[in-house]
Amino acid sequence: MSVLHARQTIREQVAQLITPLTTTAGRVYTTRHHRLDQSKLPCLLVYILEENVDRSAFSKFRTLERTLILRIEGAARATSDLDDTLDSIGGEVEYALGGQLPAGVEEFYLQNVQIDYTSEGDVPLGVIKMDWFCRYRQTIAQPEEAGDTILVANAVLDGGTF
Repeated sequence: MSVLHARQTIREQVAQLITPLTTTAGRVYTTRHHRLDQSKLPCLLVYILEENVDRSAFSKFRTLERTLILRIEGAARATSDLDDTLDSIGGEVEYALGGQLPAGVEEFYLQNVQIDYTSEGDVPLGVIKMDWFCRYRQTIAQPEEAGDTILVANAVLDGGTF
């Protein structure tokens, strides 16, 4: 049985929201490891940096409060207008995601931005790394066998499902 984790769903929803952006022209990849040759630049990589899980003590249902950091990394070929290109990528992403909440997410906002340059690899690159804070909840189901706990694939939020 294949279970689609909420992290993957969030990552894919965010990727859909930023795919139509002008500067990156649909080059959006939902992975941290993608070979970036010149034909794939500029582009965006969408991945999860970390996730913290806390069991809610105040819920009548057994729920997990999850907070994750979703990174959107924009990469562009290093040219004389590199900083302008990276600022355009960052601005387009912020505009596309501003005010948007992926389904089932309670809180979603830009937390940090880093801009860097690397000459490693085949193509010198400029990179803008945007870290987005995301908070959501999931319920825990208890199977019949003692000691085993499974995570329900759908997060329950305000009567709806994730």
